[in-house]
Amino acid sequence: MGEWLVFDGVSGLNITGNGLIEGNGKSWWDNSCKLNPKKALGFRSCNDVQMSRIYVMRSPQTHILVLGCKNVGFSSLVIQSPGSSPNTDGIHVSDSLNVTVRSSIIGTEMGWIGDSVESIRSMQIRQFLSQAISLGMIVTSALIIWKGLICITGSESPVVVVLSGSMEPGFKRGDILFLHMSKDPIRAGEIVVFNVDGREIPIVHRVIKVHERQDGEVDVLTKGDNNYGDDRLLYAQGQLWLQRNHIMGRAVGFLPYVGWVTIIMTEKPIIKYILIGAFEKAWTAICNAWKDTPTMVIPKGKTFLVYPITFAGPCKSSNINIKLSGVVKAPEDFRAWEATKMGEWLVFDGVSGLNITGNGLIEGNGKSWWDNSCKLNPKKALGFRSCNDVRMSRINVMRSPQTHILVLGCKNVGFSFLVIQSPGSSPNTDGIHVSDSLNVTVSIGSLGGGGNEVRVEYITVRNVAFDGTSNGARIKTWQKILTTFMVLSMAYRGSSLQLSLKPRAFDFYVNVMNMGAVGDGKTDDSQAFLKAWAAVCGAQKSEPLLVIPGGKTFLLYPITFRGPCSSSSVNIQIWGNIVAPEYSAWKRKDVQTWLLFDSINWLKINGNGQIDGRGESWWKNAYSPYNRPSALTFNNCNNLRVNGLHHVNSQRNHITVTGSKSVVLSQLTITAPDSSPNTDGIDLGQSSNVIVKDCTIGTGDDCIAVGTESFNFIFNRITCGPGHGISIGSLGARGTFARVKNIQVYDSIFKGTTNGVRIKTWQGGSGFAKNITFDKIHLESVQNPIIIDQYYCPYGNCQNQTSAVRLSDITYHRFRGTSVYPDAVILSCSHTTGCYNVRVRDVKIQNSKPGVVSKASCINAYGDSLNSYPAKIFTVFMVLSMAYCGSSLQLSLKARAFDYSVNVMNMGAVGDGKTDDSQAFFKAWAAVCGAQKSEPLLVIPGGKTFLLYPVTFRGPCSSSSVNIQIWGNIVAPEYSAWKGKDVQTWLLFDSINWLKIDGNGQIDGRGESWWKNAYSPYNRPSALTFNNCNNLRVNGLHHVNSQRNHITVTGSKSVVLSQLTITAPDSSPNTDGIDLDQSSNVIVKDCTIGTGDDCIAVGTESFNFTFNRITCGPGHGISIGSLGARGTSARVKNILVYGSIFKGTTNGVRIKKWQGGSGFAKNITFDNIRLESVRNPIIIDQYYCPHRNCQNQPSAVRLSDITYHHFRGTSVYPDAVILSCSHTAGCYNVRVSDVKIQNSKSGVVSEASCINAYGDSLNSYPAIWGNIVAPEYSAWKGKDVQTWLLFDSINWLKINGNGQIDGRGESWWKNAYSPYNRPSALTFNNCNNLRVNGLHHVNSQRNHITVTGSKSVVLSQLTITAPDSSPNTDGIDLGQSSNVIVKDCTIGTGDDCIAVGTESFNFIFNRITCGPGHGISIGSLGARGTFARVKNIQVYDSIFKGTTNGVRIKTWQTSAVRLSDITYHRFRGTSVYPDAVILSMIVTSALIIWKGLICITGSESPVVVVLSGSMEPGFKRGDILFLHMSKDPIRAGEIVVFNVDGREIPIVHRVIKETTIMGMTGFCMLKGGSGFAKNITFDKIRLESVQNPIIIDQYYCPYGNCQNQTSAVRLSDITYHRFRGTSVYPDAVILSCSHTTGCYNVRVRDVKIQNSKRGVVSKASCINAHGDSLNSYPAGLICITGSESPVVVVLSGSMEPGFKRGDILFLHMSKDPIRAGEIVVFNVDGREIPIVHRVIKIIFFLYQFTFTGDNNYGDDRLLYAQGMIVTSALIIWKGLICITGSESPVVVVLSGSMEPGFKRGDILFLHMSKDPIRAGEIVVFNVDGREIPIVHRVIKIIFFLYQFTFTGDNNYGDDRLLYAQGQLWLQRNHIMGRAGGSGFAKNITFDNIRLESVQNPIIIDQYYCPHRNCQNQLLD
Repeated sequence: MGEWLVFDGVSGLNITGNGLIEGNGKSWWDNSCKLNPKKALGFRSCNDVQMSRIYVMRSPQTHILVLGCKNVGFSSLVIQSPGSSPNTDGIHVSDSLNVTVRSSIIGTEMGWIGDSVESIRSMQIRQFLSQAISLGMIVTSALIIWKGLICITGSESPVVVVLSGSMEPGFKRGDILFLHMSKDPIRAGEIVVFNVDGREIPIVHRVIKVHERQDGEVDVLTKGDNNYGDDRLLYAQGQLWLQRNHIMGRAVGFLPYVGWVTIIMTEKPIIKYILIGAFEKAWTAICNAWKDTPTMVIPKGKTFLVYPITFAGPCKSSNINIKLSGVVKAPEDFRAWEATKMGEWLVFDGVSGLNITGNGLIEGNGKSWWDNSCKLNPKKALGFRSCNDVRMSRINVMRSPQTHILVLGCKNVGFSFLVIQSPGSSPNTDGIHVSDSLNVTVSIGSLGGGGNEVRVEYITVRNVAFDGTSNGARIKTWQKILTTFMVLSMAYRGSSLQLSLKPRAFDFYVNVMNMGAVGDGKTDDSQAFLKAWAAVCGAQKSEPLLVIPGGKTFLLYPITFRGPCSSSSVNIQIWGNIVAPEYSAWKRKDVQTWLLFDSINWLKINGNGQIDGRGESWWKNAYSPYNRPSALTFNNCNNLRVNGLHHVNSQRNHITVTGSKSVVLSQLTITAPDSSPNTDGIDLGQSSNVIVKDCTIGTGDDCIAVGTESFNFIFNRITCGPGHGISIGSLGARGTFARVKNIQVYDSIFKGTTNGVRIKTWQGGSGFAKNITFDKIHLESVQNPIIIDQYYCPYGNCQNQTSAVRLSDITYHRFRGTSVYPDAVILSCSHTTGCYNVRVRDVKIQNSKPGVVSKASCINAYGDSLNSYPAKIFTVFMVLSMAYCGSSLQLSLKARAFDYSVNVMNMGAVGDGKTDDSQAFFKAWAAVCGAQKSEPLLVIPGGKTFLLYPVTFRGPCSSSSVNIQIWGNIVAPEYSAWKGKDVQTWLLFDSINWLKIDGNGQIDGRGESWWKNAYSPYNRPSALTFNNCNNLRVNGLHHVNSQRNHITVTGSKSVVLSQLTITAPDSSPNTDGIDLDQSSNVIVKDCTIGTGDDCIAVGTESFNFTFNRITCGPGHGISIGSLGARGTSARVKNILVYGSIFKGTTNGVRIKKWQGGSGFAKNITFDNIRLESVRNPIIIDQYYCPHRNCQNQPSAVRLSDITYHHFRGTSVYPDAVILSCSHTAGCYNVRVSDVKIQNSKSGVVSEASCINAYGDSLNSYPAIWGNIVAPEYSAWKGKDVQTWLLFDSINWLKINGNGQIDGRGESWWKNAYSPYNRPSALTFNNCNNLRVNGLHHVNSQRNHITVTGSKSVVLSQLTITAPDSSPNTDGIDLGQSSNVIVKDCTIGTGDDCIAVGTESFNFIFNRITCGPGHGISIGSLGARGTFARVKNIQVYDSIFKGTTNGVRIKTWQTSAVRLSDITYHRFRGTSVYPDAVILSMIVTSALIIWKGLICITGSESPVVVVLSGSMEPGFKRGDILFLHMSKDPIRAGEIVVFNVDGREIPIVHRVIKETTIMGMTGFCMLKGGSGFAKNITFDKIRLESVQNPIIIDQYYCPYGNCQNQTSAVRLSDITYHRFRGTSVYPDAVILSCSHTTGCYNVRVRDVKIQNSKRGVVSKASCINAHGDSLNSYPAGLICITGSESPVVVVLSGSMEPGFKRGDILFLHMSKDPIRAGEIVVFNVDGREIPIVHRVIKIIFFLYQFTFTGDNNYGDDRLLYAQGMIVTSALIIWKGLICITGSESPVVVVLSGSMEPGFKRGDILFLHMSKDPIRAGEIVVFNVDGREIPIVHRVIKIIFFLYQFTFTGDNNYGDDRLLYAQGQLWLQRNHIMGRAGGSGFAKNITFDNIRLESVQNPIIIDQYYCPHRNCQNQLLD
């Protein structure tokens, strides 16, 4: 394992607790050269992981690894290791999505976070990290030194840079602080800089608490102003205070923003070196030069000291020369440049056409690195990353710290005449290392380290001299890496080596040239390709290969390569060129596709060949794209890989992929003129998990286009241009539904394209496109770099539509480059759906023309922009003013350009707060509402206060939508001025659809005067009312002091209220924040509300409301209601409140209803709620009465389906939960889960009260439901003791809650030990569709829960507890029931956790935690001779802790219950006893007899050993006797074996006298009880110290005085699967099955049980159990394989009354002749079901039989196969001694007539089918009157009579002399069967096979012939 602690495949993990993970890495660091150090903590393939407040220290290597994960968050971590510890990254992230690191301190040698974190698009790090920079870096700026000397004259006080935002707004990132340290005591409130033990980075925070010690010194506690808590998590482990020695100084002055230079140089060390080096300037000039071959000269005779530098491309010239004639030298001391994160010293990144020459020297100065290589991560000297067409020659590279030259992700790189030297002792100084590159002339290896996928192709090594090297030419790969090239020849010629590489040897390949292809570019090679494809696709090989060789051009007409193929994968290598016919040659051909690959999985295509569509003639003649084919199409091709090809001039799309999953397209080159129409590079649609990388695409249309039904696409390192860029869409054409999700485009270049990244949708469509990210994009003269176009219309005549595809969660990050047009960013979103959560980060686009300013335009786009230009990307937020350092800066941003706007100031408004501006507003509204424009705008400007009297803005309006922007303030008149005015509303918007109001203005109702003078709410107006306003949007406003409700919405649909602030005093009456009524589809989010009444109130007729991120307080919380006032009917449904905070409110979440109303409120959810000192956090009040004089009513609004989940916080009153429901209607299905509310006062316990509420509570406190207790034992006298609480004959009974049922069983266990004298606590009899959930049961008198005679029962989330010593206190007893589910229960008692009785069918037990107790038991069955039936029992995903048994099946001996089909699968854990699997317990006299059956396969004949000499000389001591028992009467003189009562040893003696024996011994007649238990499954069981984890006991006897019986309940189809854990006893598995019936089809799968004691081996025992065991231990389960007792079930009534349907018959076959009257079981040819009938007639000379059923009218001849006669029973049944129940007879060859083919004594196995018998076959036949069958060959057939003549191979003539007198031919009825190769072999599995030096590991040979002279046969 690569990590110490690994979480693999875990979802929903939360790790916290202030603990320490100590890696103890020192011993690793000292030996890191010899070892492969481990990482401390690993997360692999994990989702939704949170880790906070944890210390991780001194890991051997990386502290935390995140690999292949999603949604991982780290916060408040402290990760530390010494600065000298090597490679101890803090957090290393790879192949992961959405990983965040916040508020953490990470101080390790390797930097803040591993390099690969930078590739994660959503990382937001260093928000809380505080660090300081050394004085040596700061003194590089004369300004800083000068400023410091001004502040602190003559002092050497240090200076620090603020590196985080934890002190904002006081100090911001980049501020410089000047420190001073005096002897004055430190005071609270001062800002100090301090160090923490073990950390090198100082922290700048404020002192919040000072503690004076007795010695005069002080301890201080610090905190960041912007942080939530204090700094104790940052201190050293266990440290609570800082002492004076930790303080570096006080802040005495600051210089804003100047420190950003230092931050940049600290976080990006390479910038420091670039800033102070001359090489960067020279490279910039060369790279930006528009010359043919600009040259950078490093002159001879000079030595240049160069710090790490990156020569970044792409450059403007396609050819750049570097003439290196001098010496380029690295710093000698590694410490001068080890801080850089770059892996190389000199790096060329993204450069094409580079030529380096000049006989110069690159000196790496690696010695100081080599001496410290254990502690460091040495750098490579020279690196080429993502470079194309590079040549380097005649250069010396010497003494690199590590590898001298690295080539990564490059194409066409050549090295020649290089001298690369380092001392032989220098570690890891490879010459040249190549990875992920194409066409590199360089040495090879090592490949595949760390399990990485590598690609190395076309490697050439020429003219190399090896002098004293360890190896010559070596190719080295790590294990399990498939390489695509092999070394075929290697020859040393003097000092030179020639090495040729060819494709690896595939096990089967076809070259198209061998199939008739010509390859001249003129001849049609289509048929040759189809033949080659048929051969490859049909090949039964592992990886067949189709080769299209180089040097040829193949003309192909439209062709389809269709699958699926026979092999698991197919390879195609294209080295030559493929061309399409000209346009004129396509007549009458399909023009949809040219080359189509259809339904082929694991198709791999690679090579460097070219596919030429010859599209020029198409573009001229067939302009419509629908009349032109796509060049290369892949349909329904999963796991597709295409690499390296060149595509030119396609007719339409170059590559199309549709209906495919897991696709990788890489290193493709696609080219077409920029004028070519619709020639998309790559079109993708209806596919998922697609990667396109390292491709160069330039066409006349989209480089890559993404269609609908596209999920999880990644486009990486794409070079696009010319063309239309990368497009998501077009989507929603012709009203279609589109779905696109998880698209990522990053690290790509756009050159001269029409668009950069574009999302385009048609109007009128529907669906969504979301989670789209564009990151690290480089733009060169792109016309429209960023564009969203939801009005896409290529025809120019489209009409506006009311629907559109919804766009959301779109991110633009790290854009750099130039735009041709001024509008660099265009976000044109639909007016109906808009674009939501659009994030623009670090986007910097300039215009390509000097002096032209880049702009952005935005319509209906909502999101945010950070650190980006052009500015004004979003208009939904506006900056009004910004104060800066005492001076005033006014920055104004205008809204987007509406087509029509009206400013109220232009309509006569004054805006002084005194003049009535109502009429001016009326005029402005009339103009806007009546405007015939698409989106008119009403502007209420900032800086003004408008006095408005009651005003109504009435609709409908002429335009489809209306916008209002409120930047100023609106105030209401005082109370006294309202006389004569309507007091219902102040500002009313009525019947206006698509109204959008935003801004940051304030609406002031001036309610103070109303609250004093008009207390009744009915005499006060609502401030802002929306009536009948559909599709309403209100955002950003401030509302204060409303007269009554601040905002009222009624009769409206599709409403969004967001980012509102509503404020009024907590004493203001009835000032609801938001009132909602008679509306649907309402969202209220991101609002802060504090008033004197409800923050939000929901009235009647309210449907589909969502309230998210609401901060409420003061006020009355969020209320559903009041409903049902004055007897009205109310309807409320689908209300969701989540992610909200309540601070100091009267209520938290409240549902309030009047008595006497009607209707319903249902599907209401409150989730993720935080409470801070709330009086009543959760309350349901169905007795609401604000007037205190209400009377009880018989009706009420019905409440149901109410969920409270994940509440945290404090309550002021003790009653934290009050559920007061109506006594008539009640509250149903109330679910309380993960609710944890404590009282705000220390020592006060939170409580809950509940009236008429029904539901369940899980993992919550305070508890909600009450308790029920039974009377003590002494009080039961004279009462029924069978049941305590009995529910009888009640259907659809539902019981839930978290109350407790206490049986008070302690007194019963002492006084009434017999279980029959004790009652069951809770009994359900004849209760169908029963549901019981959430209750707690303790200390029952006997069974806690009993269910009998019931159907469709669900028992869930129950807790059942009793002491392990309590007798017969079963948890749940089930019997005579069906379709029962028990799930999510915790049971620990003194007996069975769950017990299953007879007549039980279709039970499922899931997620049961059992222990202590006796485990889960099937049985006991068959007690007192009763008949038992149990079928389809499944137990899975359960845990057993310390139980006596795990899973047990127990039946009484006196029964005949047969066990079969039992499966044990996936058991894990430990066993106490060694025998973890036991299939045997009792060895009786019957066991001894039947033990012999193990020796005789398939036989039922028992065996005994003669133990005495009483039968000598006939039988001696030690002889084994094989016994047979038939129905024939026993005769005097026969030798029998008999038992005597009281003796265990059988006796072998002779019968000397006989009498009549009653009864039949041919059949096992059932004694006592009978029946079956079958289809029982135990799956996914966890065991913890269980005494008997798995047990079947068919000798169950609780009394200890039972006698062995001859029958038992039949068990079958029992499965044990996925058991894990421990057993206390050695015998972990006991399968003790009846000797009469046995247990059949017992399947044990993946059962792994260990003993809980170290060193004790778990064991298994087995008696009479038949089945199989796979991948399980303990050993010993082999005893359950093989069948010994054939049985059949009577399936019809044809034998009644003797045997009835369902009876089980036990069969026996002996050599005795079959007699008329006997009952036999026989098969008929062509039928699979055996028949049980009586023999009625026998023809002895032919030995033929006729049968009939006792209850049938005639005999069975109609059931037989045509012409079938059962012949020669003597010979046929001979084979049944070996194979019980088989239909294949056997014969012995008795003569030499068939020699040499068959010799005397050979045994032949026969087969008889209805197929015609052919000449040459060997058959066995009978002749009339002869008893001995003959084995001869057929020599002649007369077909129309179907008669045969035979002869022996060794005979002179035919067999007619052997036939009956006068018989010349044999008919079919004489034939017993064929000998030789016929029959079948099926259901054969080979699993988990290990091979060592096997010649033919897997082989099927149906042409087997050891003599090599065999002929093909007709019959197989």
